[in-house]
Amino acid sequence: MTSASVIWMYIKRLYPEARLDFKIHTAKQHGLSDLIDELIEESETLDLILVPDAGSNDEEQHTVLHDCGVPVLCLDHHEVDVQSKNAIIINNQSSPNYKNKQLTGAGIVYQKEFNSFKELFRKKSKEEKAYLKELKASRKRLRKEMRKSK
Repeated sequence: MTSASVIWMYIKRLYPEARLDFKIHTAKQHGLSDLIDELIEESETLDLILVPDAGSNDEEQHTVLHDCGVPVLCLDHHEVDVQSKNAIIINNQSSPNYKNKQLTGAGIVYQKEFNSFKELFRKKSKEEKAYLKELKASRKRLRKEMRKSK
């Protein structure tokens, strides 16, 4: 399961009517640099740009998008060379307090999703609470399987 599919399913589960779009790189690339012109053209129709598993070092693109009025959220695990002032970066490499430096991009997205659900739990419908319960059970099963494989 990739980080993009995790975030897509999370948003659609919470907001089935959400209008989502995605961009695919033409080659093996990360981040926003090859997509920036297209994103600038579309900026008036964008409410948020989510960048799963990439984008932490795209400070120049963050600034351009910020200036276009589009917030950027990067959920990433790659090494961080710069500190962007124009995007929200959630990255396990950038905090000395975060111990698991081996966590993948999908892991960062999954963890952020899970923590968001914990925060939202008290405010949500029965269906969303049931999904949280399902998510917790899935996480528990995954941990159990990981312990068995060691």
